[in-house]
This record gives sequence, structure tokens and C-alpha cells, in this order.
Amino acid sequence: MQKESQNLKRNALTKAMRAFFCKNNPKNLFIILMSISLIVFLIAGAIGGVKELTSIFYLNASDLFMDMFNSIRDVFQGAGVYTERHVIYPPMANLVYLFLSLFIPAEYGNSAFDDRATWVNYPECIAVAIVFSVVLIALYSIVIYLNLPKERFTRILLAVFFVINVPFAFLIERGNIIIISIIFTAVYMFTYSSESKVLREVGLVSLAFAFSIKLYPALFGFFLIVDKRYKDALRCSLYALLMLALPSFFFGGLTCLRTLAENIIAFSKTRIDMGFENSANGLFGGLGNALVLFYENFYLFMLLTFIVGCFFIKKKWKIYMYAIMVYNVIPALTQVYSWVLMAVPLILFFKEEKLTVKNVFYFLIMTLPFMFYPSVLLFAKVDIYTNFNKALVYIVTILSCFVFLVETIIAIVKKVKETRAKKRENATIGEEQAGSIDE
Repeated sequence: MQKESQNLKRNALTKAMRAFFCKNNPKNLFIILMSISLIVFLIAGAIGGVKELTSIFYLNASDLFMDMFNSIRDVFQGAGVYTERHVIYPPMANLVYLFLSLFIPAEYGNSAFDDRATWVNYPECIAVAIVFSVVLIALYSIVIYLNLPKERFTRILLAVFFVINVPFAFLIERGNIIIISIIFTAVYMFTYSSESKVLREVGLVSLAFAFSIKLYPALFGFFLIVDKRYKDALRCSLYALLMLALPSFFFGGLTCLRTLAENIIAFSKTRIDMGFENSANGLFGGLGNALVLFYENFYLFMLLTFIVGCFFIKKKWKIYMYAIMVYNVIPALTQVYSWVLMAVPLILFFKEEKLTVKNVFYFLIMTLPFMFYPSVLLFAKVDIYTNFNKALVYIVTILSCFVFLVETIIAIVKKVKETRAKKRENATIGEEQAGSIDE
């Protein structure tokens, strides 16, 4: 009797789970998960204090806005931004910082590295940080809101949680210019399949501008090649080259582009050694070095899988999701804040899919790094630099690669079978037609 009772309970639980996944829209579950995680995090913060609340930020927010202010200090050096400061940002990004530097006191702009945190002593710097953050939050919110499902109350909640989440909070705290690149890459992705020629062209210009800020969004231009939109790809390339070349004349001319490439290569290697090694050693101890060696070559494997998969996986949200995984695994971009762009495939998922047992894996992979986790959930001996969300980004990225590889193989096998079946069918029809002619 006890076994039967347990079986009945297990069956009831299984049915309840299936009913939940079948009936509930994924956007509702996203709102529920984000709400719960935020509430738990705030309660933990009320108990644990400020340090608990700042645990989601780089160095517990002790390096506030320094991605922005370090870059502003760099552009005060003019052409030396590449040759002396070894900056990895393209000229367009530095042009933005050059504009911001117009509002910064020269005393701070020319300050020594050890005095970089003194920006808090200058009202002008504080004003720039606030205005820069508010403008970009507003621009990002508008792009996201306009592309959300149309139910008003749900739409508002989704818009709120796409701004109030760990990756976005981390990004704003850093003041990193990648937010501009993310915003314009999102515009391209949302307008990619638009019926309006004007919007599609806006998308191409947006991708070119995103590329001129961070270079890496060039990966998303591959979709144009896969879909045989060669003219669009050519125009987008021309826009991108112009936006890359023209701002270079503010920093010494086209020769600065070669120096930029050298800086990026050097930084990427450093990012693997310093960034991932810290996380790997913190989480896995002695296995950390082996994981670093694996990771150094893993992104090439992911890129190859992505290129092949693009020709066989048809669902756009899934291709976007994996493209962002490849984008995120580039050593210089493996940061919590890069996950902000995952809002785009997640929104498309909301519009196109019902939550099922089969696709819940993808939903969770896209959603989990957005959520808040109290620091008590961190593994033992984790460095303060490594929060739980960063660990999740590594884990889901590697896991998704193998899942995408399996899906790609299945899609290829299916395509081969369909092609062979069609050939046999055509051959049979040809034989029948030949037989009827002979008769």
C-alpha cells in the first residue's frame, strides 16, 4: 500500500509538472523566477548587509564605473591611447569616450593610475557617470520594450526584469561601452526578418555601428551569408569599414588599427590567464590549469559548430542563442555583462514557443544567469571576483555547445535522409513515366 501511495504521488507530481510546462507561457515562468530570485536576494541583503548586496558586482563594487573612467583617462593621451595605454577598443568607441572627456576636468583626465578612483571628488565626473548610465538604460529599455509580447501588464514586468537583473546591473556598474554595442546588435537582430526594407537597412547600419564599437558583433553578420543576402552583407560590410576607419583619424590615422589588433591579441591571452584561471582555480582547485588549457581552444570548436549549425538549424531564436554563446566565449568578452544580449533570443522564444519538457532546457540556460543568487550559494573558497552568475555563464556556455552539436548532427542526418528519400521518389516517378511511354 505504501509503495502504491508513493507511485501515485510520483505520477501526480509528473502530471503536474507536464501540465505546468504545457499550459504556462515561458514569459510567465521567467517573471516568476526573476521575482523569487530578487526577493530572496533582497532578504539575504537585509540580513547580510551591504556586502551581500554588492556581491554581484566586480570586486564588490569597490572599482565603481572604472571601465568608463579608465577609458576616458586613456583618450586624454590622444594617439597614445593605442601605443602607450594599449587599449583594445576600436576608434569609434574611443571617439565616444573622447566626447565624454570634454566634460571631464583635465586634472582628473591626466591623473596617474593610482589616482583613478578619485573621480568621486569631481562633480563633473559624477554627472557624466549618471547621465551616461541613464541615457543608455533608457535606450536599451526602449529597444527591449518595443519588441516584447504585446500583453500590457506582462510586457511591463518583462521590461523591468530585463533591466533589473545581474548581468545588466553588472554592466551598468562597470560603465562598459559594450552596452552601446549590445543595444545596436539587438536592433539588428530584431529587425533582421522585418518586412520593411527601411527597418532591415536600419538593422544593417546598427550592426555596422555595433561592430565599430566592439568588433565582435561581426559574427552576427554571418546570418546574411547563410540566408544568401549577399547585397545586404556587402552594404553592411561597407558601413562597418567606414565606421571603423573614419574615427581612426582622431587617434593617429589608419596605422592605429594595426596596433589595435596587436593589443586585442595580447589582451585576449591575458584575459584567459587572469580571468578564467581565477574562476577555474577557485571552483575546481588543482583542476583549474587543465580547464584553462581546455578553454583556450574551446571557443574555436564552438565557432566551427556554429558555422555548420547555421545551415541546418532553422529556428532563429536558437541560432541567435548559440551565436551569443560563441560571442560570449571569446576570452576578452567572457564576462557576466555579455549575457545582457541573451535577452533577444529569450524574447523571440517567448513569442514563438510554448514551454515544453523538450525546450525547457534552452529556457533555463538563457534565464538562469539573469537571476539573483545570494553569496551563500557560492562554492567554497571562491575568490570575491567570481560570483555565482559568472560560474553559471561558463557552465551553460560549455553545456550548450555539446547540446547544439548533437542537434546539428541530428539535423544533418535528417537532411541527408530527406535528400535520399526525395531522390528515390524522383527515380521511382521517372521509372513509372518511362514505363508508361514504353506501353
